[in-house]
Amino acid sequence: MEILKVTGEHAAAWDEFVLAAPDATFYHQYKWKTALEQAYKVRPHYRIAMQGQQVRGVLPLAEVRSLRGSRSLVSTPFANYGGVLADDDEVAAALLAHGHSLIDTLQARRLEFKSLCQAEHAELAELLEYFSLVLNLDADSEVVWKGELNAKVRNQVRKAEKNGVTVEAGIGHFQSFIDMLRLNLRDHGTPTHSAKWFSVLRELFADQMEVSMALIDGQPVAGVWMFFFRDTAIAHSGASRREHLHLCPNNLAYWNAIKLACERGCRYFDFARSRRTAGTFHFKKQWGATPRQIYYQYFLRPGEEVPDMNPDDPKYKLAVTMWRRLPLAVANRLGPILRSRIST
Repeated sequence: MEILKVTGEHAAAWDEFVLAAPDATFYHQYKWKTALEQAYKVRPHYRIAMQGQQVRGVLPLAEVRSLRGSRSLVSTPFANYGGVLADDDEVAAALLAHGHSLIDTLQARRLEFKSLCQAEHAELAELLEYFSLVLNLDADSEVVWKGELNAKVRNQVRKAEKNGVTVEAGIGHFQSFIDMLRLNLRDHGTPTHSAKWFSVLRELFADQMEVSMALIDGQPVAGVWMFFFRDTAIAHSGASRREHLHLCPNNLAYWNAIKLACERGCRYFDFARSRRTAGTFHFKKQWGATPRQIYYQYFLRPGEEVPDMNPDDPKYKLAVTMWRRLPLAVANRLGPILRSRIST
């Protein structure tokens, strides 16, 4: 068996393996590598395990540089999930060992995995603060409405409808959604991705994405940006205009997203990643979604510690407060410079 650096010649074989791998996620697809390269010129270190002409495993991996220039290797940058996929434990161990060796080869500070499956290696450190939240679906959305959602959520959806909030779906709402998302990020003190990142994702994944948009008098006020992969809809991002939150448009946007996923034959609705202490965790859990551990695991150089970018940490409080005060145009201009250096 050989472990090879991935090139464009491996793209079809990579995706064929990913599509069949039980633990694969949307973010394991080869096109995520393409997006990283096109939008941010990220240096990829994707690896593929081959036995003859047979793919035995894959490791999506890319380099993220800090503002000070130090390297981290991440599986996978700017994604909810990543990690090794392999057809047996021996192949998985070989890919892990190869990834570990790259720390020295590339003089990286650490290698970070964020995986739905716990990797086994004596030198892996862990951070167990993040969860995905997954709702079981049915072909009939009424089954979900009556069987999975609690009374509070149903009442919030009805409240939005009674107050004249309407919903639409379509890629045509994408830019309106991104405008709302960038506003929300500024208001939360979080740097935004670049306009190019969003446009590249739209171009590459147009056939695997959808936007559920809530409107008041025809104006977008809340939305959900979804990706689709196999039997799962992933709520990659949500956004809303806070001056309308008392009308619960975000609840209606999410319910419409769930209905769209049911119509597409999805079995699961993944509300995506949240820290267990975050308000978003509790918002998602109230929909009947079940938490699933995301394993943040690290190979660390001597002297390095597990990173924990907790926005509630007092050491980030001043930076968050200052960012919230920036004019939106300034935040949108400066945000991508910082965001490209943050692996999450």
